[in-house]
Amino acid sequence: MVIGDIKDSIIDVSRDGVLESISLVFDREINDGDAVNVIIAKKINAEIVSNDKDYTRVKDLVKVVSPMKI
Repeated sequence: MVIGDIKDSIIDVSRDGVLESISLVFDREINDGDAVNVIIAKKINAEIVSNDKDYTRVKDLVKVVSPMKI
């Protein structure tokens, strides 16, 4: 999946998704924006492309790829 596939799309995050993201903030010590990105990536089966080291804490939940490897 590439960003063009979802550009201008609205991706609904359920109440359970919000609660899961809150848990990630506290359990994995990532910020709330990163936590929501993880929930959305899981929902749409996407990879997270980032150099943000915080994502190493959620590699068991979503695939995280460095932009240098693309």
